[in-house]
Amino acid sequence: MANLREHFQTSGYTLHREGLRRERLPLCCRTSLRKTGTGIRFLEAGGCKTVLPLEACQVCGRRYATEGKRYLPVRNLLQFDIVKM
Repeated sequence: MANLREHFQTSGYTLHREGLRRERLPLCCRTSLRKTGTGIRFLEAGGCKTVLPLEACQVCGRRYATEGKRYLPVRNLLQFDIVKM
């Protein structure tokens, strides 16, 4: 898997990912998010790499990478590099 990731980083192809949102979370997730002890590596719009903490809803199981009041829904963990926090 690492070779494929390196291929996309060095080739002309770009992986388009969703950006961080400022919208409100679903009702069950607003109060039920808990830290998972892991994070994801994320490439910001300015080109800086950062690690966002990963949180999961205790009610519905949805996962979000959060940064302040912004969040990124994480539907498939295979899209990201997972890091222990």
